[in-house]
Amino acid sequence: TPADFFRAMESEAGEDLSWFWRGWLYNNWQLDLAVTGITPFPQTAAFKGALVTVQSLDKMVLPVTLRVTFADGSSRDIRLPAETWIRQASTRVPVISNSPIVRAVLDPEHKIPDRDRANNDFAAR
Repeated sequence: TPADFFRAMESEAGEDLSWFWRGWLYNNWQLDLAVTGITPFPQTAAFKGALVTVQSLDKMVLPVTLRVTFADGSSRDIRLPAETWIRQASTRVPVISNSPIVRAVLDPEHKIPDRDRANNDFAAR
């Protein structure tokens, strides 16, 4: 039965995959993730960096990569697990860096089926 298959997959994965079954098989949900802001830490903070605000605008959840590009030309990939979206639709990802963030992009390699990719890219002002 499907339930047997789900249990076998979860047993082998070693984690609860109900978020996957619920979004892909039980419902006709869509995925729409967005980067909605970049807020630098205050000058009085003990470390330098910024908070990148990411949101899930629809019901489906999936793990995703957040690529942050800095003013010095370097970049860093941050893996956001599916659990990021399960409890809340919006979260702020702290990024510690000595160089200012100039851009943040969700799913830079287009590996997930995002409904609207136009909101996955945010350039700092």
